[in-house]
Amino acid sequence: MEKFLVFLSVGTQLPFDRLTKMVEVVFDCHNNVEVIYQVGVRGYKPNSGLVYEKLSRNEYSDVLSKADLFITHCGIGNIVSGAINGCEIFCCPRMSIHGEHRNDHQNSTAHAIEHSIKIFNSIEQLRVLVNEFISLAESKKNKNNNEIINEKFVDAIRSEILTLTEVI
Repeated sequence: MEKFLVFLSVGTQLPFDRLTKMVEVVFDCHNNVEVIYQVGVRGYKPNSGLVYEKLSRNEYSDVLSKADLFITHCGIGNIVSGAINGCEIFCCPRMSIHGEHRNDHQNSTAHAIEHSIKIFNSIEQLRVLVNEFISLAESKKNKNNNEIINEKFVDAIRSEILTLTEVI
């Protein structure tokens, strides 16, 4: 059986240990998945999968282009990169209440584009999303659906940018 490739990226500014640990626990029981982690400098390092603190731009692009599922914080750069590469995107916003960021702007970002991404804040929510994703992916065994989602997402972002530039 072909394995699904999951890429977790916490971004380049800060580690995001809560997210990394959730991904590790949820995917620990899935034998048909390979996980590549980009955890940030001094970030928590899972015991399984390929783990990198940082990736060069080329390494990041290479992994993302092969990924079936992209799990990330809600940084707009990562979200756009995932969409351009046609990945299914699951986002967990950094939360100020957990000391993960200075404010909750990532939560606002996530909800502004929630029609194009899947948002989670707990291990239970991630587990449900992952099980649904794997079931669907196993039944389809192709990326045609992701390409359609990607086109809709890019069109939505393009429309928002055009609207913002008209206002400015």
